[in-house]
Formats: sequence, C-alpha cells, structure tokens
Amino acid sequence: MKRNSLAVLVMFAEVETIDNYIFFLAEQIRLAVQRIVVTVNGKLDDESVRKLSSCADDIFIRENKGFDCGAYKDTLENYLGWEEVRKYDELILLNDSCYGPIYPLAPIFEQMDKRELDFWGITEQTPIRAGNYSLALLPYHVQTYFVVIGKRMLQSKDFVDFWKQVTLSDEYDDTVANFELRFTDYFNSRGYISGAYVDCQAFCKSVDEMQAYVFMDSYYLIAEHGCPFVKKKVFLYPHKLVLSSNAGETAYKTLEYISEYTEYDEDLIWQHLIRKCEPEELYLSLHGNYCHPVDHTYRAAETAEKILVVAILTENEMARRCKSYVEKLPDFVDVLVLDQEANRDSVVDIKNYDYLCFLNNENMDQSLLPVFWENMIATPEYINNVLDTFEKNPRLGLLSPPKPYHAHYFSDQHSDCVSFPYGNMCWCKRAILDRLLREKSSEMMDPKSFWRNLPYVAKDQGYACGVIMTEEYMSASLSDYHYMLSGIAENILLHKGIQEFRNIRKINSELDDFCRKHSVYYIYGAGECGRECSAYLRLLGVNVQGYLVSDGRKTADQFEDLDLETFELSEINIDNDTGIIIAMNQSNTASVIKILEERGICEYVQYEV
Repeated sequence: MKRNSLAVLVMFAEVETIDNYIFFLAEQIRLAVQRIVVTVNGKLDDESVRKLSSCADDIFIRENKGFDCGAYKDTLENYLGWEEVRKYDELILLNDSCYGPIYPLAPIFEQMDKRELDFWGITEQTPIRAGNYSLALLPYHVQTYFVVIGKRMLQSKDFVDFWKQVTLSDEYDDTVANFELRFTDYFNSRGYISGAYVDCQAFCKSVDEMQAYVFMDSYYLIAEHGCPFVKKKVFLYPHKLVLSSNAGETAYKTLEYISEYTEYDEDLIWQHLIRKCEPEELYLSLHGNYCHPVDHTYRAAETAEKILVVAILTENEMARRCKSYVEKLPDFVDVLVLDQEANRDSVVDIKNYDYLCFLNNENMDQSLLPVFWENMIATPEYINNVLDTFEKNPRLGLLSPPKPYHAHYFSDQHSDCVSFPYGNMCWCKRAILDRLLREKSSEMMDPKSFWRNLPYVAKDQGYACGVIMTEEYMSASLSDYHYMLSGIAENILLHKGIQEFRNIRKINSELDDFCRKHSVYYIYGAGECGRECSAYLRLLGVNVQGYLVSDGRKTADQFEDLDLETFELSEINIDNDTGIIIAMNQSNTASVIKILEERGICEYVQYEV
C-alpha cells in the first residue's frame, strides 16, 4: 500500500538527456508514494520529458539556480504551493546524487515509522572539524540527499518559515551552509525530533574524522549497515583525495558488492560513469588493471569468437623479435602483418571479427618488448584470458598494455601522453570501431587522430578502457613502482614537507624562489587552503605576517580560530619587499589576481602548482 506521501526528486540536467539510473530511482520512489514531482535544474529534450513522464506525476523544469535548495524552495512555494503540500502526511525530499535504491525501501520506512520521528534521513553527520587547520566544528546534521518530513513538522508554520527565510546562493559551499548545515539545528531547536536510518557512530568516532564516510566508507555502509543508496561521488571523488582516506579500494569493492549481493543493475552505474568520466579517471577509480597467467586459461570451452591480430611492422632490429611472437599465435587467431615492403594495401573486412588486436614495433627498443608485446599476446592461454576479461566485463571495450616507467620512459608520464591505448597498441571489441567505419572522416582515420580519439570513441559507444598485463609483469612492476616511489619520497618529497600524495601539488619551484626574495610575506586566503599554506611555510622557515582577505570580507568572529592575524587588503602597506602568496581555489585565484594587478601589486605567487 502506498504511503500518503509527496516526494520531490531534484535532478541536475547537465546535458539535455537523463541517465537511466535516475529513471530507476524515480520508479522506485513512485512505488512507495502517492505523488512524485521531479524538479529539473536545467533543460531536457522532448524524448527525456516523455520518458520521465512514465515515472513521475509532475515534471517541473526550471533554471539551475540555488542548487537543490533553490529547487526544493521553488517547488514547494511556487510550483505546488503550501495548500497542495499540506494534503499529504509526509514529504520526501531527495536528489539525484545517489545510485539506488539497491535494497527495497519498504522495510526501511517500516522501521523508521516505529521511531516516531519528525524528520529523518538515511545518514547523518556528527560534529566534525571544518578542516585540518580549523578549530571550528560543522554542526550535527541529517544529510539532505534523502530526508523524510513527518506530518507534525510538515503541517507547521515553522516549516513554511524555514523556506521563507532560507538564503539561496549559486555558490556550493554557501548553499550547504544555508540549507543542509542549518536545516537540522533549525528544527531540533524548535522541538522537532530527528534521526537517521544508519547510525553514524560506527564511522564518526571523533571530531577529527573529517573524511566524508558516505564517500569513503560506502562499501561498509551498504554491506554491513544496509544503506540503500550509494553516493555518486564514491566513484567521482578526485583520486588524490581518495588516497588521503584509504588505499583507493572503496569504489571497486562497492561496485563489486552491488553486482554480487544485490538485485540492483550495476549497468546503470556503468552507463553514467562512462558518460561522465574521462577514460583515465574511470580507470583509476575502478582499478581497471587486469592481470592474467600465461600458462593456463580460465575458459572451459574453446574460443568461439572471431579474432584478428593486426601487426604493423617497420623493418628494424626489433622486427625479427616481433615476428617471433606473431608466429606463435594460436590457430584460432587470424593474423594480418603489414610492413613497408609489401601488403600495405591489404584489405580485411573487420566486420567479420568480434575482437581485434593492434600491434606495432614503431620507436621500440628491446626493453619495451616485454612491456608491450608480452602483455598483449604472450601465449595462447593468455590470449584466451584476455577474451575472458571482455566476456566477464561487458562494459569493457578496450585493453591497452601498461605504460613503461623504466629508463627515460619515466619522464613520459605527463598530461599530453596518451594513456589509452599506450604505444598505439590495444585489444578492442570490434563494436567500438563501428562509428569509425560508418563515418570514415579524414580526421578520424588519420593515424595520430585515430589513436588519440579511440578511447573517446569507445566512451561514446558506452565502453570503458583498461590495462592488461601478465601476472609476472604485474609482480615485477609493483616492486619497481614501490622502489621508485620510495626513492622519490625519501630524496625529494619528505624534504619538501610532503607527507601524503595529495600535497604533491606543493612542489612549486616558483614558490621556493619567491620565498627567498622578500622579507615580509602575507597569505591571501584564510580558508582551508590558506591554513595549509601557513603550516607548509612554517616547515620551510618562512615568516608569515598574517592572512589577507579582500576588502569588506572580514567579520568579527569569522577568523578568530586562525593561527595568524587576518587583515583586509587595504589595511596593510605593500611595497616591493612584500610578497603575497595566493592560497585559494582556482576560481577565486583569478579574481584575486585581478584585484592585485588593478592596484599595481605584482609581487605575488600561487601556493599550489
């Protein structure tokens, strides 16, 4: 039986189409409530509106202003109106920041009804410090990605007044402060009782537990605490921040658990992540390395797929060695060898194949042979294991050999270096090439463009990329990486005060030089980044006079917990012997640089690279 409930689901339309996980979310909520309104921040195309109509009673499309808070306020006050809202005994406010529900919601509602709360959420957050260098505490709050408001509170004047008073902002941090961090205290202080389905005491043991457990402990949330939702940021969080909390295993373990132990369709997650993420980001998040033995295969049956290996060989000293690999290929593989002297015009209809393997020996020395060719076609058993990897991972479309890190290849690891497919070699599903075969544009068929665009062609076709290697290479490379990283840490990072990977951005040669040029220094920015900068400069022995904020931004109590005095820019005398270190996010940095240069202040440097 449906509850006499109204649900407002807010979604952000960053593109004009809707990801399928949102349709499933809306469908499951609709099963539990009398009415569901989907409020869209952004624009939708006609097809998405049509599909959404099948799982929503009302669709409200608005300009993306005020994030979720603005959408809730607009929906309750303007689109529906309070008279309509009060027809229901319960209001559910939720957004599209989660996948799920991965478990049925009915038992959760049944359990929470027994607690007779005025409002509740799936998770809550106990007070924690606002940052590593802050004494201020963020207040206890029910997390508002899914919050249920009961009848007593819903029908009250207090509830109407909260939405009248709430301050909207297009700044994310301001919105969190004005809505989520304020919501719980506002109603608790007026006698309304709150709670959460998941007891966060298992995760929040002190005020110093500052890593968001809904992201960093998602595996335990769903596996041990029955949490029905998984935050999208579990998979989208910057990897350098993930490594500040754990070994980076959470996203992979979470997805694996969902696949093996719940009825939720993991493909809904894959579809969204492949669309949303850069190929390299998704590879990092979900540990897209696949390691296999060379002396036995996992497959019980003989290979039924049609496979083509294309080897482009330039006549050089490595050609003979490469040809020896080709000669050992098993009978179930078709082979096309292209070289300079012959058959460059050979034509093969690749539509007849399920999988293709591209190899070459261009710019290759002997040290790269085991990195590339061995990891691509080591043995017939290994090739069968590669095919098994594709079969067991239907969203996997391209497998590349690993990047080499030995010798001078160590310096090739930079942003302009193509990750997939490295060395212009890969295994791929023929299906990802369908678009290229259809379009045959000169740009896409140009060799350099082809390899650079291939991972994005795979992405557009709904496929992810990974790295394939033998177990022997994996074991050797892991030892090598540990050895190299230990050497870097010991000889470079620790001397720079770098205690963890995310702070590697502090290695800024301009900052080091800048801090030797002046006698007086100020840090422009008194937030978390500014405080971190202060701690780092103390390690370097730099004497900082205080923090700077823009004129009109200093309040009496806002900066009282800082380690240094705070000044507005106009309060200090700046001359050529004064150095300013800008320590804030990149969007604010640009506006600060403009302010400084308008005042003729040129002696500044950015804290982060």
